[in-house]
Amino acid sequence: MDKKESVNQTRLLIGIAFIIAGIIMIIIAFHTPKVSTGTVTVSLSVTETTEKETTTLPDYPLDINKATAEELMTIGGLGEHKSKLIVAYREKIGGYTSLNQLTEINGINDNVLKRIAPYLTV
Repeated sequence: MDKKESVNQTRLLIGIAFIIAGIIMIIIAFHTPKVSTGTVTVSLSVTETTEKETTTLPDYPLDINKATAEELMTIGGLGEHKSKLIVAYREKIGGYTSLNQLTEINGINDNVLKRIAPYLTV
């Protein structure tokens, strides 16, 4: 095999590699869910259906003076424990007057509050 044939084979293999990479990127793009948010308020109306139950996600933002622990758990960054603490503290103080009061709960600092604040209201 001379040098010219070797260069042509190399170019052909590189071209095939680019085509395969492009096909993989297209497949990933079509299988990746798309989320579009133009404002801080996010409204989700997703219903997940199984044979036994139907679960509907709540509308955001959630009022922290009315939300149940189960509704609060739908917010990323709030697990079962923190959600129950939010509800328990609400009952203890008689209701929230500011989202900043959430930082009085063990495990919710300023960084956590910044992440969850767009999904909450008073």
